[in-house]
Amino acid sequence: MTQHAQRQIINHCQHELPFEACGIISGRNGKADTVWPVENISRSTVAFSMSIEDISYVFEQSEMRRQSVMGIYHSHPTAYAVPSRGDIAYNNYPNLAHIIVSLSGRNPTMKLYEINRGRVRQLTLKLY
Repeated sequence: MTQHAQRQIINHCQHELPFEACGIISGRNGKADTVWPVENISRSTVAFSMSIEDISYVFEQSEMRRQSVMGIYHSHPTAYAVPSRGDIAYNNYPNLAHIIVSLSGRNPTMKLYEINRGRVRQLTLKLY
């Protein structure tokens, strides 16, 4: 992921406080560089959901740019950057990476996960 994309995600997450923020990231050649902030239609401090229309739009626009959708991000305003039970149970995109941004500490924390069939594996997030 580019450092610019990381800053965009963190800024979006901070801007949406006290609610969870969410969005999608895309790029090419294994390098995520485009951030797609998406409305959290749940407007919740502990959960997020995106409309199918917003998701479809991002997938279409990414394809038009010859990019691949690479991951989903969301924030935890008051919790650690660890997938919640809901994050695991309601994961509809097991083939995409999941970025969680914690805003509970002095500085934002960002972690990357693979979530598939109830299993969670933390991945290494590389910045370019």
